[in-house]
Amino acid sequence: MFGYYNVAAQLAMLPATKAMEVINRVTFPILSRVHAEQGSLQTIYTRLLGLVAAYAFGTCWGLAAVAPELVVTVLGDKWLAASVPMTFLAAVAPLRMLSALSTTR
Repeated sequence: MFGYYNVAAQLAMLPATKAMEVINRVTFPILSRVHAEQGSLQTIYTRLLGLVAAYAFGTCWGLAAVAPELVVTVLGDKWLAASVPMTFLAAVAPLRMLSALSTTR
């Protein structure tokens, strides 16, 4: 059973993990440059949160919606049990992304 959960977690977090690698690498230098301008910093941070939220919710909830089909197509019928935890994990992945972004501020 742990194998199904592990596979589900890796698949569900794949879009979030790959996106956050890039976002974390780019965000700090951008926010550091505009740190002196308080109004500009807040505007850029708010836009960044909006863009990440749009990507995260769209991608991860889309992944949650097609989890059973994706698991069967990519991994085969024997991994179908992984689609249930994958659905739930993909549904909450956007919250983890936004939380990670908020704590790096």
